[in-house]
Amino acid sequence: MTYNGPASRATNNVMKFLVILTIALVAYWAATGGLDRIATPETAISTTATTITE
Repeated sequence: MTYNGPASRATNNVMKFLVILTIALVAYWAATGGLDRIATPETAISTTATTITE
């Protein structure tokens, strides 16, 4: 069963606030470095390979 009717004014205001808050947080994150600030390992894991010939 679904509800068919107009959304309440309070629901609309909450959704607008959440959307604006999300946009503001993403903008702040992007302005302060975004993906550049994600930590990555300084050294890669080294591997060795051996070739055996007959």
